[in-house]
Amino acid sequence: IKADTSADTHTPLPSTYLQCVTMPMPMEILSRTDFNILGSLHESCTIKSHRKIQQNEKLSAVASLVPEVEFSDKNDVLLRIGVEINDSENNVVQTIDNQYRILNPQRHKIKSTPKPASPDYSNWPTSYSFSYPVTAGRTYASLNGDVNPIHVSPLAARLFGYSSCIAHGMFSVCNLFHASEDDTGVNTIVGEFVRPVVLPRDVVGKRKGEDYVVGFYDKEGKFKVCVKGVIKNKARE
Repeated sequence: IKADTSADTHTPLPSTYLQCVTMPMPMEILSRTDFNILGSLHESCTIKSHRKIQQNEKLSAVASLVPEVEFSDKNDVLLRIGVEINDSENNVVQTIDNQYRILNPQRHKIKSTPKPASPDYSNWPTSYSFSYPVTAGRTYASLNGDVNPIHVSPLAARLFGYSSCIAHGMFSVCNLFHASEDDTGVNTIVGEFVRPVVLPRDVVGKRKGEDYVVGFYDKEGKFKVCVKGVIKNKARE
């Protein structure tokens, strides 16, 4: 793993950086399974850092598929792929847990389990507002290697029921994270991707303590959550 050394090598990397550059590893594992991953969804991501990571460090990463497979109420397959990142002395500096949803082609025939009412986020302070262009998925895919057609092609996304391509969930997490605080050396970052951000879209990020949400306002002025999670605790230097 090599960072951009054209910058100050003493500047710590954002805590989300390694998740982005190691993303091709889980994608490679998914491509080797017997599941049809075309149109699969990145369901959630948990990043745990043990310390700050410098730009000039030599690191190694290993990705592995968690053997236990779960199923959703729609009989979608839920897979988890873990990534462990070590320094040159083989100390763990960061772990990443990615969960993926492999959509069941017959899911439209299955009645969904009722979900609890969403909390009221109207009083949460706004961290940032941002306009995602239709090319946001393609741009982020060039960085993290996740070229799933639902992210990069409006036409392909329509085959899976979306009106256009959708943004990567971690794209919203990274934007919120960078806008709301120092994004280096954070111990735990959790992102749960609950609703797709169909592109183009104006989005809003909100923080309340360690909790955050990213979403948009619909035509009736109601806030629709797309990503939710926590950002907490500084890791050691």
